[in-house]
Amino acid sequence: MEMLNYEYIESRASELIQYFNSNQEINVIHYATFDELLADALFLTGEKQNFDNQLHAFVSFWKKDYSFFENILIDKELTNRDIEFIFTSFMSEVKEFEFRQISDLEFYKEINIILPAIKKAILDNHAKMQETVDINEWGIFLNNKRINDVENYILPIEGTITNACFLSSVWNNIKIFAETSSQYLYFSWGTGA
Repeated sequence: MEMLNYEYIESRASELIQYFNSNQEINVIHYATFDELLADALFLTGEKQNFDNQLHAFVSFWKKDYSFFENILIDKELTNRDIEFIFTSFMSEVKEFEFRQISDLEFYKEINIILPAIKKAILDNHAKMQETVDINEWGIFLNNKRINDVENYILPIEGTITNACFLSSVWNNIKIFAETSSQYLYFSWGTGA
């Protein structure tokens, strides 16, 4: 299957509107740290059977990522004005995406640079963090539930990566959209440092 690109997405603009108002089941894995350089990472997974197609999954994941990092609640019924605003934000960001195909090895290389570093920061600062901040503000969370065994946590990727692309690959902003035979995946990490 071909990976998405801006021209294809732009040509399906009318179809996108319905996707902005749908809320599919998406697993949200949040890696949270107070380390200024590492910041936070988001890894999203969704079963293919829960989406109409690749574009539906992409829009749903982008919406979840946007909602999470912009701290905007958009997992509710949206008004036409909400949709117009979100659609404009979506098209603006998507226009800047690379949509550069990468191999499964590149996919794993990228996430294995960032996620283990965040995991190490969480483990190294465990005692210090317990004294200074709310335990529910740092760590690894699956659908807002804290993972207690951070050291042994493994991402729930089912099968082999069959398709992946960089959406953004600048040093301080990594976004990747990928798929396996049964799942869509979305990785998002950025730092202001």
